[in-house]
Amino acid sequence: LVIDMDRIQREPSARAAASDADAARTIVAAEVASYLAGQRMAAVTPTVTALRRRAADVVEAELLRLDNRLPQLDSAHRDEVANTV
Repeated sequence: LVIDMDRIQREPSARAAASDADAARTIVAAEVASYLAGQRMAAVTPTVTALRRRAADVVEAELLRLDNRLPQLDSAHRDEVANTV
């Protein structure tokens, strides 16, 4: 039985290098995915901000309408309605 010691020594390091390369690919893929997600969030942030501002304006307008329709509503109940919406 002949054993090639050079081959035995080379194969583990070759496997380790491939494993390291796979680990590096995994890290790079995760970082690219994270970067792209950040870019998508940055792209939609102005839209989300505008929608939130518009929603706040609608709530404020509706509360003013409620005040006009129900002037007898006491402040505790009005505050409860405001907190609900």
